[in-house]
Amino acid sequence: MNIITGCTENEATSTEEYLKIEGYILEVEEGRILVAKEIPSEKYEEIKDKTIGEIQELDNERISLIFLSYKDTSSLKIGHKVDVWVEVVLMNHILLKLEQKK
Repeated sequence: MNIITGCTENEATSTEEYLKIEGYILEVEEGRILVAKEIPSEKYEEIKDKTIGEIQELDNERISLIFLSYKDTSSLKIGHKVDVWVEVVLMNHILLKLEQKK
């Protein structure tokens, strides 16, 4: 299990909110990954070899895709299931934590 954290801060305050995103990595590029959010493993198997355009054409299936930025993506692999926690403090402070499930 790998844990990745990153932080950017700009006048943080004490009001915090958390957002959890779970999904599968579809693409890994330098500095970012593409995640298909909230899909079961069976759906990942159906879409894993499709392009972004082909996935978007499956609009009736409501597959959400999100690009996440991260400096070091070298340990991330296509097909890994990930949990991402986003901590937001008044929109001025964002903390991303990524956990890979193998």
